[in-house]
Amino acid sequence: FLMIRRPPRSTPKPSSAASDVYKRQDNALQHFIKGSVEDITLKAQNEMDHYIKNMKDAGIQVVIYNQSNPEAYDSICPDWFTMQKSDAIPDGVFSIFPMRCESRRKERDEKIISDMKNACKYFIDLTAFETKNEFLEGKGSLIYDHRNCKIYCNLSQRASLT
Repeated sequence: FLMIRRPPRSTPKPSSAASDVYKRQDNALQHFIKGSVEDITLKAQNEMDHYIKNMKDAGIQVVIYNQSNPEAYDSICPDWFTMQKSDAIPDGVFSIFPMRCESRRKERDEKIISDMKNACKYFIDLTAFETKNEFLEGKGSLIYDHRNCKIYCNLSQRASLT
């Protein structure tokens, strides 16, 4: 099972993705891409379509949510939540995480939250920690070792100690 969000087919505002200074401050993978916003958007959409086809061809169930908030331009693979379901956790755990960047908080989607809460018995909402400037950016900060039943965290501006 793979859940992804399809970006809007319209071109994002050039100022949105290019100006997210907060993410670039502590994310070495964030950088400017050369080319027009239209060309970059089209390339990203084509790559997404190819990725979805490859996953389906490999027999992976893909659930696609369309991006409904144009200001959540970076939400294709969201870090704001995780869902675990396995032999060890058969009833499922759905968790929502506190995000450091305001732009990432805009990615939260009531449809996804409702669907995931219905699919899982347990629900954990940690977003209240944002008011204390404490963060834990889900997949952006955590590594799940399912084989050994461990979770690792790299402390950073995106993963608070407390």
